Amino acid sequence: SAPGVGVLSSVPAGHGSEASVTAAGSTVTAYGLEFAGTTAGTTGTLVDCGLGRGGEFPAGVAGNIALVQRGDISFADKVTNAMNAGAKAVIIYNNAAGAFTGTLGAAGNWIPAVTTSDTDGAFLKGKAGTSATVVNQLSSWDHYDGTSMATPHVTGVVALIWSVNPLLSNTTVESHLFNTATDLGSAGYDTTYGRGLVNADAAVARAGG
Repeated sequence: SAPGVGVLSSVPAGHGSEASVTAAGSTVTAYGLEFAGTTAGTTGTLVDCGLGRGGEFPAGVAGNIALVQRGDISFADKVTNAMNAGAKAVIIYNNAAGAFTGTLGAAGNWIPAVTTSDTDGAFLKGKAGTSATVVNQLSSWDHYDGTSMATPHVTGVVALIWSVNPLLSNTTVESHLFNTATDLGSAGYDTTYGRGLVNADAAVARAGG
């Protein structure tokens, strides 16, 4: 995935999630949906349930794991429909390239529900009818996107800069961050990657020099 997407970040103890899906002896990366139920390992037959709309859950999903594709209806509706069909866990795979995270909107009596990428989803779809295990546990780590990830990481680099040179002005610190960042995308600043990928080592070295 691109820099800034699904970055493993430390969070207050018990406020993050550690998730995975294992099928046919292979484990793929997953991301727990916000408010989803937790499990150290829920095992059942993997059942392809299309987009997770009300009429797409076969009777065989009861007591097993529903595999659904992202799209058309909300994550909460997909998981609610799976619960109504008797599923004991849900895997939602992407309908576009890459991984993603999401929310069920509000706390509730939700079953474990995780997301995974389009390619991992295609792999799992090919394993429908076989046994799979879903893990979604509370953790001191989580995967964050965008400013939820970038802000604490860049703030940490700023703290490192000031630790080696506490007399620097905020504008000088900003300059060190900008001028040492690894440029991404179009040359220079752009609206997709901003100034690029922060380079902590280079920024601190410049501040200390």
